[in-house]
Amino acid sequence: KVMEMTMDMSRSSEKDGINTTIQLINRNIYVIIEDLDRLSGAEILEVLKLIDANGNFQRTYFLGAYDKTYVNVMLRNILNYGDTQSDFTDKYFQYEYPLSKLRNDQLIQILEKNVYDWVLSIVPEVDSKHVIHEWRMICLHLINNLPTIRHIKRYTNLLRSSYVRLKDKVVFSDFALITLVRFLDIDAYWSIY
Repeated sequence: KVMEMTMDMSRSSEKDGINTTIQLINRNIYVIIEDLDRLSGAEILEVLKLIDANGNFQRTYFLGAYDKTYVNVMLRNILNYGDTQSDFTDKYFQYEYPLSKLRNDQLIQILEKNVYDWVLSIVPEVDSKHVIHEWRMICLHLINNLPTIRHIKRYTNLLRSSYVRLKDKVVFSDFALITLVRFLDIDAYWSIY
């Protein structure tokens, strides 16, 4: 008990010291936690415990970017919580600003633009018009499998890194579709060969 009291007093004086320092610098502190939804349930729980332990500092604000449904499901699983309605994130984040979902036409524009600029930089001008035309034709088919900007970026990065080496040996539209298979299901991709 004496040791616990000493540790509590030590933590308390540390927090007081940090609060005093924050007052002296006279600035807000923003802690940005991005991609919380890329963590496992145990890792999410640890991050939330850190927020809880440090959230009472003056002028300190935590900003989180995450898929709320995913994070709450992972926390329910790790905590063996049967209630499917519990919203654990509300305890840690007081204000929520949900991002609107992009429409398919907006995603297609992003997908087209992402590849358009790149094609112009690597393909001779005569061929680039043909490749861009092919690209616009298949974008409509690709977008159903690329529902977010993150998916689009990951897919186009994979396409870019592979196509450069093979551009003289493949038809662009076929290669883009095969790359989609590779992106979505690597086992199916390898079974093709």
